[in-house]
Amino acid sequence: MNENIENTTDILVVGAGMVAHRLVESVLSRAEAGMRITVIGDENRAPYDRVGLTGYFAGSTPQQLTLDPGVFDDDRVTLIADDRVTRIDRVAKTVTTRAHRSLGYDTLVLATGSYAARVAVDGADLPGCFVYRTLDDVQALRQFVSRRGAELGRPLRGAVIGGGLLGLEAAGALQSLDVECTVVQSSDRLMSAQLDIAGGGMLRRLIEAKGISVRTQSRTTRLDPDASGAVTALEFQDGSFHRATWSSSPSGSGRVTNSHAPPT
Repeated sequence: MNENIENTTDILVVGAGMVAHRLVESVLSRAEAGMRITVIGDENRAPYDRVGLTGYFAGSTPQQLTLDPGVFDDDRVTLIADDRVTRIDRVAKTVTTRAHRSLGYDTLVLATGSYAARVAVDGADLPGCFVYRTLDDVQALRQFVSRRGAELGRPLRGAVIGGGLLGLEAAGALQSLDVECTVVQSSDRLMSAQLDIAGGGMLRRLIEAKGISVRTQSRTTRLDPDASGAVTALEFQDGSFHRATWSSSPSGSGRVTNSHAPPT
């Protein structure tokens, strides 16, 4: 832990995710009584276990995914949820938020993490297209699966664009909701950042043995709507198609460093 952080009076943390929670927990364990910490997060909830999001499909509640709330029960800590820093004045040592709050600091910590970028193709904003990073994302996805399945009167078919760890977890979670899943990966193997060709091949066989289809070396170029306007198919660079009633882009397939707090 940086000694300067421990000795400062007012710490302002921009971002209310897992890293921010761990930082506050660590500072409180070492800091003196006069320390004040303010945490600002743009989600309307306390920090939660983002890594465990797939547990939501297995029955975990948002409350069960919430990280130790005791950290924010400390009188030295203030959590500001559902707000976002829009400006940083490093000379005056203040930040301005979307809600027009102006907050001063001695030490500023940017813990904004990343956000899931939608696939940059036509149709990426169609109904039935989701990113997969926050609790709001997975809640919206589960609600869509339930509603759309009832409308069509049959199980849904879907595509997860991105064959990294989170994409595979998402496919497995959705399979538990009786959704027929296909994982679409642009490279030649699953988890290409972690596995060589042999390892990727073994993983593919394991995933397919679970009933999840895998399509590699397939770059999505367009998402097509049906008559209702909802997504119905993916088009690929080679001209082929894949029918789907929903599409999801996990954060690992399009993760972008969060920069919602621009400096002056």
